[in-house]
Amino acid sequence: MSIEALEIMNQHRKDCTENGVSSEEFLINGATSFYGTFDKSHIEEKTDSANVDQKNLSPKIMVNDMPSGLVGGTSVIKRVFTGEEYIFSFYGEDTEGIGQIWLY
Repeated sequence: MSIEALEIMNQHRKDCTENGVSSEEFLINGATSFYGTFDKSHIEEKTDSANVDQKNLSPKIMVNDMPSGLVGGTSVIKRVFTGEEYIFSFYGEDTEGIGQIWLY
């Protein structure tokens, strides 16, 4: 696959996070809105001292770019679809370059 084809594929993947069928609206501190794809999957951790597999639920929102106005530990993000509220933890990108807004 050519570099141009890979760049087009990556841009399409990013666009799907905000404009795809699974995207939804979010509010920052009840005022600013943005669109992204919500994901609350678990992360497999190592076993604890009793050899029990640990699973951590890690909610995140996949976006094309980080929305402005987010402050770690203080910004409240409301999921409009369900009314659930989360606190912004940090922003990062996955191995494909898709933005991840991590919540708690």
